[in-house]
Amino acid sequence: MRGNLVIAQIVQRFTSASLTSPAREAAKSAAHALEAKSALAWDADLAIKHSQAVGNLLASLSQTRDAVVHIGPFLIVKANWTVAVHQLTLAQQFDLEHMPVAGCAGDEILATLGLAAAAPPTRAATSAGLPAA
Repeated sequence: MRGNLVIAQIVQRFTSASLTSPAREAAKSAAHALEAKSALAWDADLAIKHSQAVGNLLASLSQTRDAVVHIGPFLIVKANWTVAVHQLTLAQQFDLEHMPVAGCAGDEILATLGLAAAAPPTRAATSAGLPAA
């Protein structure tokens, strides 16, 4: 219990507005690593399992128009039939895990994390039989 309180205090100090942007990014990465190590007992096996799950998840989303899924270091955003898979930095994972995302559209989450949204399908793609809006 005390360990979680100490981590919370460290995270609060690390992410204070008084830090410069590069220092804040480094602090977020360090805080995320500390949280992941203490809370999840992070290991290479887990990262491999997440990577393997992405392919299965993409296949299961084939009939879904819009979706946002966060698996480990991956953020999968499907908007208007277009899928984008992003591998998040430690700082981006920290931000995502500490932001209220319920009800947020994928483009809102991507903008908050500083990631580009996927381009909509082109006319050539839609005439080739791919789903359109």
